[in-house]
Amino acid sequence: MGWFSRAVAACGVVAVLAPTVLRAAPPAGQRDPVAIKTTAGGVTFSLGAFAGVAEGTGTETAFYYPYGKKFKLSELTWDIKDVAMAGARGSVGLGKRFRLNLEVSSALNGGSGQMVDRDWNYTDGVSAFMTPDGSNWSDESRHPDTTLDKRIIVDQSLSAQAVQWGSLQVHGLVGFKSETLKWSARGGTFLYSTEDYGSRDFSGSFAPGREVINYEQRFSIPYLGVAAGWVRPAFQVLANVRFSPAVFAQDIDNHVLRGVRFEGQFAMGTYVGVGLNATWMVAKHWSAVLGVEYQTIPQITGNVTITGAEGSGYLGDAGGIALNTLSYTVGVGYRF
Repeated sequence: MGWFSRAVAACGVVAVLAPTVLRAAPPAGQRDPVAIKTTAGGVTFSLGAFAGVAEGTGTETAFYYPYGKKFKLSELTWDIKDVAMAGARGSVGLGKRFRLNLEVSSALNGGSGQMVDRDWNYTDGVSAFMTPDGSNWSDESRHPDTTLDKRIIVDQSLSAQAVQWGSLQVHGLVGFKSETLKWSARGGTFLYSTEDYGSRDFSGSFAPGREVINYEQRFSIPYLGVAAGWVRPAFQVLANVRFSPAVFAQDIDNHVLRGVRFEGQFAMGTYVGVGLNATWMVAKHWSAVLGVEYQTIPQITGNVTITGAEGSGYLGDAGGIALNTLSYTVGVGYRF
C-alpha cells in the first residue's frame, strides 16, 4: 500500500474535519473552508483535525579530532518511513489581522524503516583514508526491524496579515515548534573489520527481536516565517516558508547490548520549513484538501556525555544531530 492510500485510510479512521499543512491563519475576511468556526464579538474560533503520512531520516554522528583535524567516527541513520500521523489544530482570530494558532500531532504507527550504523575505526587512530562519500567504513550493522516509537509535534504561532492585493494575501509568522522522536532497533546483521583499513572480514547477526539500540531526538525551534494565499470562493492555495537560526536540540543514544548511554546537547542550529496545500469546495459545506510539507535541520555539532559501567565522561564537539522529513496530507472538511 503506497503513501497515498495509507493517508486516505488514516483520514477515514480519525474522521478528518480539517487536514492542513499550513500553520498560518486563514486569510482575513475569509471563512476557513476546512474547520468548524464560530464568531463572537469580533473574535473567531476554529477547530480541526488532520491525518497524513511522513517520510524522512534522523541522523546521529560521532566525531574525533586527531592532530587537530575533524573526522567522522560513527554515524547512525534512522528511517522515518510509512509513518501515519494525525493531530488537531485550533486558532483564535483577534480582529481581522491577527490570529493565534496551535497545532498538535502524533505518530500512529512505527512505520517500516530501518537503521544503519557505520563506524570508521582504524588502529592508527586516524581515519585519514576516509573517502568523501564515506564508503570505506570499517564496521557496519543493519537493523531492518526498526520502528519509530514516538513522534510528537507541538507548533504554536501568531500570524498577522501584512498585505492584500485582490485574491492574494500575505501574512507574517512568529512561532515556536517542539518535536520529539524516538526509535528502537532490534535484531539485524553486522559486518565488522578485525584488521586496519576496513578489512570487513567478520560477519554475523543479532538475535531476532532483541533490542540493540534505542535513540531519541528533541528539538526546540523558535521561528519566523511568511505565509501567502491565493483565495477564490471555491478554491484556494496556501503556502508558507519558515526559518530559524536558533535551533536547540538534545539526543539520547542507548546502546542496550553494550550498556552504554550517549547524551548530546546542541545549540544554534538552522531550521527551514516549507508547506503547500490546496483546498477545493466540492459542495456547499464540504471541501477536499491535499497538502505537503518539507522540513530540514542540517547537522548541528554539540557536546556529548557518555555513561557506562566504568563511569562517565564528557567530550566537547563530539556529536552531531540532523533531521529531514517530508509529510503528505489528504482528507475532507466540513464548513458550518
